[in-house]
Amino acid sequence: MPRYIYRCDICDEFFKIDHSITEKLTTCEHCGGDTLVRLPSVPLRVSMNKQKAGQMVKDFIEDAKKEIISHKKEMINEHDS
Repeated sequence: MPRYIYRCDICDEFFKIDHSITEKLTTCEHCGGDTLVRLPSVPLRVSMNKQKAGQMVKDFIEDAKKEIISHKKEMINEHDS
């Protein structure tokens, strides 16, 4: 069953709830108000291929390391000037 995130316009509380796609809540479970707004959410795609997921993590780490090195060089150059 899909999970949806709602926000109440009255009490400004957020909550997650699982229900069918055809359902839509209108009453806040916190304050009882009838001004719920269903927020858009991005579906999570899970890959069952562990090697691919592992490679993605390694690539992300390598990219992050390169960005940090580049940023450090920029800071040193700015400090030296």
